[in-house]
Amino acid sequence: MKSIYLLLSILLICVANSLSQPKSDSTGFAKPGINLYLDGIAEYDDYIRKQIDFVNYVRDRHEANIHLLITTQLTGGGGREYTMLYIGQMMFAGKNDTLQYYAGSAVAEDEIRQGLVQLLKMGLMPYLARLPDAGAMEIEINFTEGESHPSEVKKHQWHDWVFTISGNCDYSGEQSYKNLYVNGGLYAKKTTEAWKFSAGLNGSYNYSRYAYDNTEYVSKTRSKSANLLVVKSITNHWSAGGTTSISASSYSNYDLQATLSPAIEWNLYPYSQSTSHLFTVLYQLTPSYADYTDTTIYLKTAEWLASQSLTASLDLIEKWGSVNMSLYASNYFHDFSKNALYLSGAVNLRIVKGLEFNLYGNIGFIHDQLSLPKEGATPEEVLTRQRELATDFNYYGSVGLSYSFGATYNNVVNARFSFLN
Repeated sequence: MKSIYLLLSILLICVANSLSQPKSDSTGFAKPGINLYLDGIAEYDDYIRKQIDFVNYVRDRHEANIHLLITTQLTGGGGREYTMLYIGQMMFAGKNDTLQYYAGSAVAEDEIRQGLVQLLKMGLMPYLARLPDAGAMEIEINFTEGESHPSEVKKHQWHDWVFTISGNCDYSGEQSYKNLYVNGGLYAKKTTEAWKFSAGLNGSYNYSRYAYDNTEYVSKTRSKSANLLVVKSITNHWSAGGTTSISASSYSNYDLQATLSPAIEWNLYPYSQSTSHLFTVLYQLTPSYADYTDTTIYLKTAEWLASQSLTASLDLIEKWGSVNMSLYASNYFHDFSKNALYLSGAVNLRIVKGLEFNLYGNIGFIHDQLSLPKEGATPEEVLTRQRELATDFNYYGSVGLSYSFGATYNNVVNARFSFLN
């Protein structure tokens, strides 16, 4: 009981001490003017709060008079495009704006966040000008040398091509288990307004050893692949192109699998709006050749096949949250009962103040496993996942709910003990 009294006494002293501290603008109290809800850029959140300290950062979007939604997507040069959507609310209702910032693939992270902050400040100027006390503000403008917009930069010697070489080796183990995984690849891509090209070579090797009850189990799987993608922009809603690939996989019983897939895609929204909403329907026609490692359950060692697939995909990023859904269906022409259907979706909803709902799930109905070996899998191969196994379906799901409450304004940034946060 004495220890409880001692703990309560210490707690009361700490509270009294915090209440006795002088209150200043840096402690998180509201400043007159702009209430900003920063959305979509968590990795630079603290940096932005420190550099732009003339606004209030609110915890709930309903308390904000500006909802700043930042979305990102990869550029053709391997960099990143940041789209900043300024959505006016309350006193700024109807006052919306959009700005874009481009960061090259070789730009350091510190330069990226500095450039973002610079453009974020510019985007806030029209809103500051509408405040009642705007006349009392003082703005300082400095011109510095910087890179031009990518469209104004002279063509690089690589003519828009970007090359990537990657490789990794993972090794882990304990007394009764060890695992080695090696993966490497070479990739090239070129992206312009009219065309998109990408090609890749990839190979992997996975080795695992299990020891149990004086018995040793060894698992080895290998895979290698080469692929090419070509896309032509037709209109702001239509694209055409195709893919081709050559691969081999001990897990899936392929010594060789070669495919050629011409395709066409329609987008409900203009592609120029892809950072905030995208609804596409993609149709593919795929002739292929398969050379199997072992004779399949259909008594095939090699065969020519033809299939088709249709994919519908929806991506929405709005101030109320985000939605991602996709539906994929395919079938073989020689036997329509050999088909597959996959549905996946993710939803992040801001329901009411402080309450968020997160949902993710996918399910697949699988009836097209033509490469399964006739001999099946041994108990060792099943346990060590060396072979693809027959199944009619697979699924995965997660659901979450979070609620946060407290002070409306959170202008303070404190990086102490960030490793333990």
